Amino acid sequence: MVMAWRRAAWAQAPMFDGGESGDGDPYLNILPVSSATVALALLMIVYAAVLGVSVARLVRLRRFYRMNRQAKLKSGTIPPMYIMITVHAVVRLATFASILMLGSEYAPLQEVMLMAPEFIFLSLYIYVALVWLDVNLSSSHAEVSHRSVRAIAIRAFYVFNAVLVALQAVYFLEVLVAPTETQATLLNALCWILFLLSVALPCVAIVSVALFFCLLISGYPFHSELAKKRVTTMSWVLLVWSCGRIIRGVMLWGFYIDASWSTQIDFDKVGSPVGAPGFHSG
Repeated sequence: MVMAWRRAAWAQAPMFDGGESGDGDPYLNILPVSSATVALALLMIVYAAVLGVSVARLVRLRRFYRMNRQAKLKSGTIPPMYIMITVHAVVRLATFASILMLGSEYAPLQEVMLMAPEFIFLSLYIYVALVWLDVNLSSSHAEVSHRSVRAIAIRAFYVFNAVLVALQAVYFLEVLVAPTETQATLLNALCWILFLLSVALPCVAIVSVALFFCLLISGYPFHSELAKKRVTTMSWVLLVWSCGRIIRGVMLWGFYIDASWSTQIDFDKVGSPVGAPGFHSG
């Protein structure tokens, strides 16, 4: 949708060489600017609603845990999930607002901001995998140190998040200082990284689940039927998330292919629109 908004802006911008509006532009007549702007505004309303629901839920959970400290010790699953959703909604709102108010002048920064929630969902996916691991360890009679495995998994999760944050920070700073030609390469590389992570992480998770069952859990009984149902439910949740991540990775690959030919340099070949400076990706 954001890409369509930018393409519409290019299509309706007057061109040099005395041509008509959008003459020679590869994005001619794709989507009117007014329609795309309304669509972005509607998306902002949706994300604002998601943000409101997440914040309200976090406030209720905080009030509940204040009154039930024992429940806080037993539960560590839901609050981080809503925190990640809240951060995701805030980043999306900031990105859409900057696109509507600033236009395409700051397009490279907007591209990085558009991809930031992808990293948040990668982190959330790993968190779902950790919840699956915790549920399995606490539901089985397997002779495995629950505490030590959980501690190692949490440390790995923190390291993974630190790498994601550092990667985003580096790209954000590089886009600020890099020339236009380098910006295209940087953003394409960022799409590549997201594509590889979105496809590789689910594959690693599925293989790890199989090895985990074969080497540690297989043959040991569950504590109860309820524990077995919890494991089954979380296994399906992890499977759905894995399939979703792979599909999203394929979508990011398509975005990379599109962005690789619709950079500022390519637009310069057909003429630069008046009053529309900056980088433009597909």
